[in-house]
Amino acid sequence: MGNWRGILKYTSSQSSPEEQLNYEFKLNNDGTVSSDMDGHGFSVWKKEGDRVRLFLEDDETEEGDAFFEFAISNKTLTFIRLSDLSSTEEGLGTFAGEDFFGGKFYQITLTKL
Repeated sequence: MGNWRGILKYTSSQSSPEEQLNYEFKLNNDGTVSSDMDGHGFSVWKKEGDRVRLFLEDDETEEGDAFFEFAISNKTLTFIRLSDLSSTEEGLGTFAGEDFFGGKFYQITLTKL
């Protein structure tokens, strides 16, 4: 699916300003994820309909038990939620921009290069 680049936004607490980080990775044709970013943490990806799941690295399995889910539309990936395999139902997980330990959880929008 190619190279993707964008911005990750989050707020670590109510009194903190919003932080923004450049975010970039490549979704390889063999289902792996590669990136030059430190600690990007993704091992494999899967596409299902208009959704893409990037699985977090896990020492015990190739496909970790937690994933970031994105909606894909044309050349844009928009982060929806962080979830795990025990809560794959649509309404479960931690959602983009949701209150999270006193701050706001990630908001990520990426464009295909």
